Amino acid sequence: WVEIVLQFYDSWKGDLDSANNRRKELKRALQEVSDEDCEECGADMVVKWGRNGRFLACSGYPKCKNTKPLEEQSEVETDEVCDQCSAPMVVKTGRYGRFLACSSYPDCKNVKPYVLGIQCPEDGCEGQIVEKRSRKGKVFFGCSTYPQCKFASWDRPIDRKCTHCDAALLYEKGSRSGAPAMYCRICGTEYESEEGEKDKSAQAA
Repeated sequence: WVEIVLQFYDSWKGDLDSANNRRKELKRALQEVSDEDCEECGADMVVKWGRNGRFLACSGYPKCKNTKPLEEQSEVETDEVCDQCSAPMVVKTGRYGRFLACSSYPDCKNVKPYVLGIQCPEDGCEGQIVEKRSRKGKVFFGCSTYPQCKFASWDRPIDRKCTHCDAALLYEKGSRSGAPAMYCRICGTEYESEEGEKDKSAQAA
């Protein structure tokens, strides 16, 4: 049986040596440039394969050894059309939250903020509220015209007027029961549901 093994080994030893010699070249061929930048050095992050599947790594390796898990998420197509190439825009999730990207990437690298479709409540501002993510990964909401407008909220804005003070928006937050509750940032009125409301300021009086 030793002779059989040696014959088998000799038959594919050349291919094995060739593959080992081309290992670095093959690894580079399997890499895919992502739409994220390295937060440590600013270089492109690339998708690599490891023993536990795909992950993101800095293209500046070995000078920069930054790596992070790859969030496998399906792209959600929207009704919006790319204003640069007319391809459909899709919703993606990056380091700073959801954003719109052209579906023809990498041929077209057009990106836009993820807009909630709600007008910014600041006086005189014509911006839209967009979803963002802080450096620590927490979702918050800001104005699309930042830094001109510095509106920001940790709680999700709701496109509904306050029935007490006529404020333009309500804000959604978690409650002790686990169900989301809404409140007004101007007068403090809390809305426990679409039908009922609880005015804490009235109770305090």
